[in-house]
Formats: sequence, C-alpha cells, structure tokens
Amino acid sequence: MKSEDIGNFTLLARTAFAIMCFEKYVSSVYSHVDFKPVAEMMWHIVDGSDYLDEAAYKYSEIIPDSLFEYDSFETLDYEYMTKEQYVLFSNMLNPQDHDLNRLMEAIYDIAMSYCYTMVTPGAPDTIPYLQEVIGVLEKHKLDLPDLRLLSNHSISCRSPKAYRNFNWMGNNIAPKELSIILK
Repeated sequence: MKSEDIGNFTLLARTAFAIMCFEKYVSSVYSHVDFKPVAEMMWHIVDGSDYLDEAAYKYSEIIPDSLFEYDSFETLDYEYMTKEQYVLFSNMLNPQDHDLNRLMEAIYDIAMSYCYTMVTPGAPDTIPYLQEVIGVLEKHKLDLPDLRLLSNHSISCRSPKAYRNFNWMGNNIAPKELSIILK
C-alpha cells in the first residue's frame, strides 16, 4: 500500500492514520516523555466510545495553541478539562513546537471535516490536512506508519458505484491494534 492509498480510507481511518503519525513523531522527538494521556484522548475520537464530535471537542482543549492561549487554567473557561488535566498537559506539551501543534490540530481538523454532514465520497476535504501530517513526518525523516494496518478501512476505486456508496465515515477503530504508545 502506498501513501496515495490514504485517499481510499474512511474518515475514521484517516484520523487514525494522523494519530499514528503523531505517535511516530512524539516517540522520536520526545522519547523521554510519556504521551499516553494525549494518545488516549486522540484514540477516543475514533474508537466509538463517544460521539465523534464530542470526543474531538474534548481533545481540542489540549492542542497547544488552545492549551497555552492564556497564562492559567482560571483565565480560560474550559468545557471539558479539569485543573489536574490542565497541569498534566501543560507540563507535557511543548508550546514552541510548531510541528507538534500542527499534527495535533490536523487530527482535530480531519475528524471534524464532515461534522454534521455526510462524508463526501473520497473525503476530499481531509486531503490538505493529511498532506500536512505527511509533510511533518517527511521533514523529520520519519517513515509513515504501515498503511496495511488500516487496509480493512478502505475501498478500491475500481467500481465507481461502490466508491460512491461506500460508508466514508467508516467503522470504529480499535486503538490497541494500531497504537505504538498504548501498547
């Protein structure tokens, strides 16, 4: 499977792919930091344990640009985050790492690309975000995750009718099978 095949993945599989890329990045750049709490929030977006939008909104509060928008927990009215979580994530995440922030934003952007609407066949709105994710890994000379791990969440382009009728949202994805951080 080649990187072009990402275009045949469901929306949830594309989100999972971006999470897998994030995990490769932090495992390489921040090998001394335990990113398990962040990974758990990310995988919660695709595992079906909560509504997609609800899980994504919870996760969005820890994206560095959101998390570090103000100087303290009290100055920002977080809807989902507790004070303990704020302290945990603020000590873990680097607010100066643009690539880390961009990867985390892209995960949210991919997941929410078709929120409250039908996913367009081929989910073209996600492609720019996926390109950014791939670009960050390429910039750091990191290999892409093994796309074969997501092959059961994709469709072949051979039949136009099947392509149009495919469930582009996709089925829930089990994080334990894909995550290198949650193992």
